[in-house]
Amino acid sequence: MTALPEAVSLHPSNSPLEAFSGVIARTKTGPLYSAGLAIVAFAMVLLPLLYLALIAFTAWAVLWHLKNDTWIFDGPSGRAGFSQFLMYLGPAVAGGMAEAAQETNPQRVNVLIGQEFHATGLT
Repeated sequence: MTALPEAVSLHPSNSPLEAFSGVIARTKTGPLYSAGLAIVAFAMVLLPLLYLALIAFTAWAVLWHLKNDTWIFDGPSGRAGFSQFLMYLGPAVAGGMAEAAQETNPQRVNVLIGQEFHATGLT
């Protein structure tokens, strides 16, 4: 067994900082590192804003569809009436169901959406 160096203290200290002595020199970072850091910080702020904008745009698009696509009902009625009704209210109902499911179990909704994309070959 070897002897302990003199710099190591066998007495417990109150703070881990007491084990460090001397000055730690700050390393200089280059301008490209600073520019990259600024770009990443900007992206961290921009991504949530883009997400909120996408949600707002989707809500606006569904409302626009409900207001302007009433031409779906102009064709013949009868058996086609139910499919026309589904085409008209489908986006609004799907959005409402996805929102309700996302609030109750967000991880399950993400798994289901991933399985749908995988099944259709979109991933």
